[in-house]
Amino acid sequence: EMGIEYTTTFGDMNESYYRGIERLYGRALELIYKGNLHNIFSERCQKIVESTMDFAWGFNANMEEIHYNYF
Repeated sequence: EMGIEYTTTFGDMNESYYRGIERLYGRALELIYKGNLHNIFSERCQKIVESTMDFAWGFNANMEEIHYNYF
């Protein structure tokens, strides 16, 4: 969420920045999955993905794929 907020505030970043956020998002979803916390975090995670619609470097498509793998 903080990475998305930062990008929204300061503008487009480079590809490696987005890949870093993708890795962190994947790790977070893995922890949610392992902790069986889907019901608690489902809506929040969906909002994160939706907030990436206008970002560059295929970021939204990658975030959607990561999200789909866990939800």
